Amino acid sequence: MANGGAYRPGDVDGNGAVDGTDVTLVIHYVEQLRETNTQDAIKTEQGIKAADIFNTGIVDYNTAHAIQEWYGRVQTSQRSDVVGFEDFLLSLE
Repeated sequence: MANGGAYRPGDVDGNGAVDGTDVTLVIHYVEQLRETNTQDAIKTEQGIKAADIFNTGIVDYNTAHAIQEWYGRVQTSQRSDVVGFEDFLLSLE
């Protein structure tokens, strides 16, 4: 990962941003597990930890939906109106 092994919740590919690519990776990960009980969509253990945004040990379609919902808000609103991803997750609890 680009940030030296640390991970940021939601940043599944480790590029420093929570975005649509992360949503796609989570969806592919879940589909591979469901269909073949294997996965290679998320390449690193840090990526899997970043995908576990609810700290439950589960990465599923709810994960993808939450990342997608936040990223959609970022894309459609004023930057100053959008809370960070971690704060967004807290608002879901």
